[in-house]
Amino acid sequence: MPATASANCYCYYYYYYYYYFYYYYYYDYYDDYYYYYYYYLLLLLLLYDYYYFYYYYHYYYYYFYYYYFD
Repeated sequence: MPATASANCYCYYYYYYYYYFYYYYYYDYYDDYYYYYYYYLLLLLLLYDYYYFYYYYHYYYYYFYYYYFD
């Protein structure tokens, strides 16, 4: 369900993961909507958890926003 809605732009929570300091991002096409992933928040999370992740070397899942426009 939308977290925010402004100017026909809907914001959702989603997740991504990275491993050994690598993370992936992409945009998909589904139900006539483009899902744009919010790269800035991904980068902030990556920088925020840099040392902790380096120490443990595990998969981590984070929630972030993605948007679609109608």
